[in-house]
Amino acid sequence: MIAPTDSLVAELNANKLPSLPHVLVEMLRVCQNPGSSFQQMAEIISRDAAIASRIILLANSSFYGRRGNVNTLERALLVLGTDTIKTMVITASVQQFFEEFNAGQQRHLKQFWRQSLSCALLAKALATLTSYASPDEAYLLGLLHNIGELVLTLNHSEVYPELLHSAEDFVDLVDRENETFLTNHCDIGAWLISDWGLGDFSADALRYHHAPLDSVVDAHHLVKLIYLAARLSEDPEVEIAVSYETAERLFDLTGALTKEIALQINKEVAEIATTLAIDINNHEDSTLAHQALGKQLKQRLLAQETASHLDKSADNLPSDQDTFAETAALLFGFRETKFLKLDSDTGTLRYRESNSDPLHSAADLSIPLEAERSIIASAGLNRRLISSHDQQLFSHSLPVIDQHFIRLTHSNAMLCAPVVHEDKLLGVLVMGDPHASPLNKDQTAFIMEFANLVGNLVARKATLSSNAESDEIRTLKAQVNVLAHEANNPLTIIRNYLESLASSSGRDSDEHSTYEILREEIDRASQILMRIQDLEMHETGEAISQNINTEIHQLVKLFEGAFFSAHSVVFNLDLDETLDQVSLPRNPLRQIVTNIIKNAAEAMPAGGEIHISTATTVNTNGKLLAEITIADNGPGLPPEIKQQLFKPGHTTKGGRHSGLGLSITHNLVTELGGNIMCRSSHKGTQFQILLPLK
Repeated sequence: MIAPTDSLVAELNANKLPSLPHVLVEMLRVCQNPGSSFQQMAEIISRDAAIASRIILLANSSFYGRRGNVNTLERALLVLGTDTIKTMVITASVQQFFEEFNAGQQRHLKQFWRQSLSCALLAKALATLTSYASPDEAYLLGLLHNIGELVLTLNHSEVYPELLHSAEDFVDLVDRENETFLTNHCDIGAWLISDWGLGDFSADALRYHHAPLDSVVDAHHLVKLIYLAARLSEDPEVEIAVSYETAERLFDLTGALTKEIALQINKEVAEIATTLAIDINNHEDSTLAHQALGKQLKQRLLAQETASHLDKSADNLPSDQDTFAETAALLFGFRETKFLKLDSDTGTLRYRESNSDPLHSAADLSIPLEAERSIIASAGLNRRLISSHDQQLFSHSLPVIDQHFIRLTHSNAMLCAPVVHEDKLLGVLVMGDPHASPLNKDQTAFIMEFANLVGNLVARKATLSSNAESDEIRTLKAQVNVLAHEANNPLTIIRNYLESLASSSGRDSDEHSTYEILREEIDRASQILMRIQDLEMHETGEAISQNINTEIHQLVKLFEGAFFSAHSVVFNLDLDETLDQVSLPRNPLRQIVTNIIKNAAEAMPAGGEIHISTATTVNTNGKLLAEITIADNGPGLPPEIKQQLFKPGHTTKGGRHSGLGLSITHNLVTELGGNIMCRSSHKGTQFQILLPLK
C-alpha cells in the first residue's frame, strides 16, 4: 500500500466529506418533521456515502465503546439514536452550505452519488444471491467503496475534478492519482475503513476493488462482492463484456443474469434520484438544490431561535398566553394570539383571559372539539393550519364563536394552528392575521413549526408541575432506600460473626442451634429491608415497554446489599445492549428473575458465582425472542428434583420453604407466552428463559 502523505492524512476527516445538496435537503426535511420515523431517516442516510461515513465513524468511536464492532448502517443508527443523527445531519448541512463548490465538483458529486449507491445496491443483491452472511455489511462497503475520491476532491478541489474527468478508465485514474498525490483513492478508502476498525477484509474490499481480476479470484467472499459490484456500477449501461467475465470468474454467474441484476439496480437508482429531485445529467439543478438547502437551514435556525425565545419568555412573562402572544408578534407580526387549551375530561377547548377574574364567566369560553362546529375545533381535529381567509367548511357566515375570536385578535381574519406534542393534541393557537394574501408553503410550514414548539413547552411545563407534586414522595422513598442500605451493613457483619461462631461450635450442640436460629432471623431482616428498597421501583402490573437489561441491573443492585453479601455470592453480567424493548408486565418479570436468583444463591451455602446474560434469539418459526440466562456454579440439582422441577412442593431447602418458587416461575413464564428450560450437572445449574418480543 502507498501510504497517504502526512498532509493528506491530517485531513482524512469524514465529518468534512461533501454530500449532494439534494440529499441534504431531503434529510433536513425529514429531521424537521416531528412525525418522521427512524426508518425514514435510515432510508435516506443509506443513500449517501458521506453521511454514512460520518455515522460509521462515530458509532465505532471509543466514545460509544464499540470500536470496530459496528459494520452495518442499521447497527450504527441504533447505537447513535435519532437525536444524534439529527444533530449530525444539521451540522453537515451547515458546514456544506458555507462551502463553495465549482461546477466540476458538483458534476463529480452527482457521478459519485450515482456510482456509490449503485455499488451498494448491487453488493447487497449479489451478497444475497451468493449467500454471503451479512448483506448489510456488503451494502455499507459498496456505498463507501470510492470514499477516497471524496477525500481527494475535498483536499485537492482545483486539481482532482479535472484529473477525474480526463482519466481514460479506472486503471488510468489510479495511476494518475499515485503520480500526482503519492497515493490513490483505493488506499485512502482502505486506510479509513481500517482506522474505523471494520476489519481487514473490509479494508481489502476497498483496497483491491480496482486490482487485476486474476489477483482477486481467490480472495475473501466480501472482497469479491465489492470488486464485482464496483465493476458493474462503473458501467451504467451494462455493455462492457469484462463485467460479465468478472461475474463468471468470481461467482459462476451467467452474463444474462448479471445484466438483469445490473439493469434492475440502474432502474432502482433512477427512481431514487427522481424521488430526491436529482437530475443526473443536469448540473444546473445543483445550484437550485444549494439554494433550497440554504432555505432549509434558515428555517431550522429560526426554529432554534424561536425555541430559545419561548423558553426565556416563559420565565419572564406572567402567563403562557402572554408568552405565545409575544413570540407570535415578534415572528409573524400578529397583533394578538390566543391559546385554547384542551380539557381532556370534557373534550372541549377552553380559553380564559390571562388578566381576568377566574370568577368572571364571560372571560371563560369553551368550544366543543367536534367536527363542523367551528374552524377552531376543526384545526385541532384535523391537525392542520386553517385560515378564516380561505376556509371551506362554512359557505356562508362563520359560526359566532369564530367571529368572536376574530374580534378578540383585533384583526379581520385569524389563523388556527393545532398545538401537538408526541401526536397528542394539547390545544389550538388562534392568531390574528393582518395579511390580505394567503400564506405560501414556507410560511405555513414555519407557523406549524412554531405551534410544535409551543406544544413542547406546554408538555414540558405540565411534566414539571406533575414532578413537583411527587417530589416529597420521591424524597421520602430515597431516604428510606438509603437507610435500608445502611442498615444492611451491620446486619451483614453480625451474620458473618454468627457464621463463624456456628462453625466453631459442635453441630449437635445447643449453641449451634441457637446460632442457626439467629442467622435465619438476620437473613429474614435482610429480606424485609430488601422489600423496603423495592418501594423505589414501579408497582404497575400493566404490560408496558421496558428494557429487560435495566430491570436486571435494578434487581442485582437490590440483591447486592441484602442477599448476595449474606450468602458470599458474587455475580457477573453479560447483557446484550442491542436487545429490544419488550412489552411485558414488570412485576411478573421481576418475580421470575428474583425466584431463580434466590434459588441459585441459596443452593450455594458456602458461596459461589452467579452469571446473568441476555440476548435476542430466534425460534424455529422465525419469531424474535428475548433470552435471559441465569447460571450458577453450585453442586447442581439432585436427579429426583430435576424430574419434578416445576411441580409444587418439591424442594431441597427445608425449613420455611414451600417448594413453590419454581412452580410459580414456570406458570408466570407460560402466562407471558414464553418458555423456561433448565440444565443441571455437578458443575452448576443454568436456567434459560425465552420471552416473546412484542
